[in-house]
Amino acid sequence: LGITNLKLGDYQTAKELLIRSRIIHERSFGTNHTQTSWSIIRLGEVELLHNNFAEAEKLITPALEVLRNHNHPARHKALELLGDLYIKKIAYLGDKITESELKSYKQEALHCYEEALLIITTHFPKESIYLKEIQSRIAKITPPPVSASDKRL
Repeated sequence: LGITNLKLGDYQTAKELLIRSRIIHERSFGTNHTQTSWSIIRLGEVELLHNNFAEAEKLITPALEVLRNHNHPARHKALELLGDLYIKKIAYLGDKITESELKSYKQEALHCYEEALLIITTHFPKESIYLKEIQSRIAKITPPPVSASDKRL
């Protein structure tokens, strides 16, 4: 239900339900279980939607490590969220962002997206919507290749 409310835009209800889900999963499976991590990642997504970047990162990063330890294919979603977090930071800071912060956040986002792409190409069909989505994210932050005719100018 937490994820349903998240998708419907009812973030407060989603947060409350995801907190309850996290508690239930921790009691049932422990803290290092993929189900527990998934609840935590979705909770991090709610924080990201509220521009609570530090809290979102604090939730998503360790949960991602649990998914990595289990080689769970859903870790692509956590990586996409972390990439989105860095891109959102750039937009949120606007004119206040330094050139080095901009470069760093773009590199972090690209690293997350490229890792997610590797997971998606390994575990999902070529027609997967996940593949199209991650390729779109990568294209938005990477410059287009320079053609031979452009190099001559």
